[in-house]
Amino acid sequence: MELPVTVGTDGSEAGLAAADWAAREALLRGCPLRVPHALPLMPHLLPGRFAGRRPAVRPLWPVPGRA
Repeated sequence: MELPVTVGTDGSEAGLAAADWAAREALLRGCPLRVPHALPLMPHLLPGRFAGRRPAVRPLWPVPGRA
């Protein structure tokens, strides 16, 4: 059994181009394609003790509406 072609994407232009390349490569090889998708952590959506907590890291650029 051949291993799948795996490519991660974050929805950016480069990520979508990588997914397109990987899809063509999987077709050429006749193997499965796996495309995990990454999203930013949103602590306000987490249950329990993490709910409402501010992230432990600071954004690299200013976030509108946040001090």
